[in-house]
Amino acid sequence: MEASGSGWGRSMRIVISNWYNSFENNPMRLAYLITKYKAGHGFNHRDVIRLAHVKPINGPTELIILFASQGLEEANFCMGIFHSPTTVEIFEFLVAVEKTSKPTLIDMNELKALLIKHELVKEHIHNNFLRSRDILESLLRQMPVTAMLHNLGKMSKLHFLEGHLFFEDTVIIKLDNIMKEPTIHPLNVFFAWTQYRTGREDK
Repeated sequence: MEASGSGWGRSMRIVISNWYNSFENNPMRLAYLITKYKAGHGFNHRDVIRLAHVKPINGPTELIILFASQGLEEANFCMGIFHSPTTVEIFEFLVAVEKTSKPTLIDMNELKALLIKHELVKEHIHNNFLRSRDILESLLRQMPVTAMLHNLGKMSKLHFLEGHLFFEDTVIIKLDNIMKEPTIHPLNVFFAWTQYRTGREDK
């Protein structure tokens, strides 16, 4: 790809911009992805959006881009311009993520309510809260099988399933469903079982 000074070449910028704008018909999915996967390989969304000169295709996408690149306050300003049922739903989700990622902004009861209402996942929640059995229980209700495997060690460390028949049954059912997940390698199941038995967390 062609170079472009300290930024990226045109082809690279187009590919990146197209990805952010590809959620035109499902902007909530974009909001979910950019808040779950915040950074990687030394880049965060703010970096990528700046380097690619992303131009949002519509109001909901611009709301999400502003949140990712400039924060909740700028996204709130955007609400006055692109107010609609869709942007309201997205903004409520972004506010929830902002609260659950900062322990000083929320108490445990509100956290559980937001987690259930917005179907938040582990990556949306500050690590301090992940030591709580109550929060892990709420997460388990909607946790995919692969995520559950990664968290079996933490569940063991917190004695999560002891005396909890409902959640024990939930884990067993999810494990039974692994046979329907061809992308899950048997070794991953073995490693998860080993971590659960020894009470170690998956890193």
